[in-house]
Amino acid sequence: LFYLGTTNTNMGGMSLQNMIRVAKLIDFGVLYLKPAFVYIDSYGHVKLQFEADATSALGYLYNALTGLIGITWNYESPSNSLGAYTNCAMHSAGDRAQYGCGPDNSNAGGFCPQMTLAYSVSFQSEDLAAAYLEKCNDYVDYWRNLYPSGVAVGTDRFCKGGGCLGLFLNRMDLYQVFEPNLGGSWVEFGDSSMAPTISPAPTWTGGGGEPPNFPFDRG
Repeated sequence: LFYLGTTNTNMGGMSLQNMIRVAKLIDFGVLYLKPAFVYIDSYGHVKLQFEADATSALGYLYNALTGLIGITWNYESPSNSLGAYTNCAMHSAGDRAQYGCGPDNSNAGGFCPQMTLAYSVSFQSEDLAAAYLEKCNDYVDYWRNLYPSGVAVGTDRFCKGGGCLGLFLNRMDLYQVFEPNLGGSWVEFGDSSMAPTISPAPTWTGGGGEPPNFPFDRG
């Protein structure tokens, strides 16, 4: 849903402690995910798009995070009781949640959270690309029929009650879990690939293309 960026405050980021403190302020409901379709964007990246109601708990959480910490290009005046903000946040949706996405909304906005499955894929032909997308979307349709309301986030792994928010250090390592309805939070970090004291995002100027940033996660 959100890339919070570097934890290096000297580079304009937000400390891990403040990320956790901000998340604890939000009274969100049970979070559900429901895939919509797989597509290839104009850069050749293969993406899975999710359906997201603007009035859902996920939509509320998205808007709350945007308002609390800010996104530089479409929400430039964030406000929270902690006075903690970041200049490095990015979102994996196209716009503010209030504009909606999916069959229950007007589709005028771009609030459709996305997951990048593969970067800059080069298919051997357009026919093979179309065949790949067809297979992917056949499976997505099967899944949508199996779970018409979507599934509560984290049910099988880190959230037995379902619908929790997870704060990840990088694309793999879950660090903190927040239960819906202000039900509490806990540290989940264990046998993972990166220690929590290492920033999960580039901390050197110039972005991911600079050599000092190569070891860090893209995105």
